[in-house]
Amino acid sequence: MSDTPPSPTIRNTLIKCPACLRLFDESRVPHRLACCLRSVCELCLKDHYAEGTLQCPLCRQRHHLPNDVGSLPPDTLVQKFMEERKVRTGSRLPCTDCPDNHEAEFRCEDCCVYLCKECHTAHARSKFNLKHKVNVLEKLRGRNLNEFRVRHKCSEHHLSQDFFCKTCDVVICMSCSFDAHDKNNGHTVVTVEDARAAKALVIEDNLTKLEEKALNLGKKVGMLEKNVDRVVTARQEARRTILATFDKLLEELRLRKAVILSDVEDKSNRFLMQAEDALESNRILLNRIGSSIPHMRELRSQADKTEDLQLMASSAASLTAMLEETPLHLDFARSGVSFVPANSSQLISTIQITGLVRSVVFSPIEKPRHVEEADMYNVISLKPVEIPQVTFEDAYIGAKAGVFSPYLEWDPSTVSSDVTVSGTLVTNVIPKPPSRDAGSRLKAYRHVMTSKPVTLAPCQCALYQLKVRFSVNEAPKENNMIFETALTSKPVDANWFKSTGLSVCVVVCENHEGQLCLKVIYDGKILTDEPLIENEAGESRDLLLCVVLDNDKKKNACRRCR
Repeated sequence: MSDTPPSPTIRNTLIKCPACLRLFDESRVPHRLACCLRSVCELCLKDHYAEGTLQCPLCRQRHHLPNDVGSLPPDTLVQKFMEERKVRTGSRLPCTDCPDNHEAEFRCEDCCVYLCKECHTAHARSKFNLKHKVNVLEKLRGRNLNEFRVRHKCSEHHLSQDFFCKTCDVVICMSCSFDAHDKNNGHTVVTVEDARAAKALVIEDNLTKLEEKALNLGKKVGMLEKNVDRVVTARQEARRTILATFDKLLEELRLRKAVILSDVEDKSNRFLMQAEDALESNRILLNRIGSSIPHMRELRSQADKTEDLQLMASSAASLTAMLEETPLHLDFARSGVSFVPANSSQLISTIQITGLVRSVVFSPIEKPRHVEEADMYNVISLKPVEIPQVTFEDAYIGAKAGVFSPYLEWDPSTVSSDVTVSGTLVTNVIPKPPSRDAGSRLKAYRHVMTSKPVTLAPCQCALYQLKVRFSVNEAPKENNMIFETALTSKPVDANWFKSTGLSVCVVVCENHEGQLCLKVIYDGKILTDEPLIENEAGESRDLLLCVVLDNDKKKNACRRCR
């Protein structure tokens, strides 16, 4: 316990109801709630009480309370703070035992009562009170709060409460230890001093753990705030791309634009709602813990031994509950939406199906062995997007073979940090300005994604075409790539070494005197190594890559059409 009075800020906080911010008084009796360890006035509690249920006005936790809020015991420690304030400010204090409710002018430090002139005279005449120390209230102003001693009496036997029943977890008097709390009936009774010392170890351990939990929650809140920011940024980026795309379109696209914007809001709001719910849950728990720790420590610092013991006895369960409480969390690491301007080149005939909003979710998974320890390995989930059929682009080639040729285009919203994409042009320079981190970007080098996933139905064969014009803005070093087109089972696999699947890349070749070559690699084996152009800045080349996927024969092939 501290020998110094509480600071004015702390003192003013303790004597005010945190719900209505008004001072406690006789009509606003303070009652301490177990959920957040704060004292709330009786009037505020009545406003939140209905049909046997009390909802905490601070943290909204519900308590079963069959009787009215008046049945809650008053917070005697806060009441002591209120008495000290009245003495310090010279406010009226009623005589403790006076039947006429006269104003008190004295305080007996032994009896712990306030006395008016008449009661003081009667008190001094008693031979049992001859050695009692009585102070004039005027002289008590500015005195240490700990000098306002409280005599703790048993309500039944009116004896000093110097013992603690560990079985019932209550402070008792000597008579209680031989009556309702007799050791022959299985009760364990110890002194207040011993009980306080034992409980202090548990309380301090819980407070230390809560401090550690608050630190971890603070870090988690920071991560969740970043997650919320990413979702919001992704929505902003998607809106910007949508508006930039649709501003170039004709009057017929206005209705479609509204549909796409609504799609962005719906998809992003689902992520945002989850992230905000988790953030709010963590913030609420952090605020409860953050306010409970200093409040508990301050209360204990100003309490005497008995008050401290009672405080710890009534607070242990609440502190343990806060330690065990688990806030909401997210199952994904990053999320957002990305607008795909698919089919915009077929404006006139495909105006009703232009543009897609694709949800991209990054979730941490176990890191493969070949990935560096410092790298984060996430699984990227592309939520299914319904893509209407485009008859003249998805035309079947050969009725019997059933080969069809779906149209693909680059998705610049998932471009990496060192590749610039504009239409079908890919250059090996960092885009200026670089794309904002919207949370739904593919963080891979020399990669961009296509507008829709490459999927095949059973026994289906497809001819995929990718038209790209690449440009050498800065001559790459040996074995460095300009760009790569890869078919992988998961988008994130395009970041790392591909032991399976198809890879088509333009790379500085060690076999052709440093020229830029087109390499085709399948399941780790080089199928084609064909020189294209010299590795010099300013060189460029147009490529139309055709990839045939046969889901029946489980065979894939790649050909450079021109």
